[in-house]
Amino acid sequence: MRINIDDIKDNLSDVAAMFVLKIRKTAKILKLKSDECSISGDIKREYRWLGEKYYMSLKDSRKTPDVSKNVENIDYLNQQLMTVKAQIKNEQNQKMCHVCSSFSDKSSVYCPKCGHKF
Repeated sequence: MRINIDDIKDNLSDVAAMFVLKIRKTAKILKLKSDECSISGDIKREYRWLGEKYYMSLKDSRKTPDVSKNVENIDYLNQQLMTVKAQIKNEQNQKMCHVCSSFSDKSSVYCPKCGHKF
């Protein structure tokens, strides 16, 4: 049995290239998950601030505070969070149902949760 060094080199090059692609994909998913955690923390801070404003207004018997800015921020952050979650699922070869917002394999024809046809 004869070993061809060129074949071994080619195979190693192919394996190395696949490994690099896998590492890049994993790094991208980790970055997106970090973004997801950051946005979730921002949403929690907005809710906490909103609750504190409302609590203080009730405690001091003042009128209800203007919280429209907090509500707008929460809505904006929730939209960002959905976008990041969709990007993560896309990297994981999944797609989101636009009817029920659940995720399934990209090859799925129907949503497994609500039955919507993709």
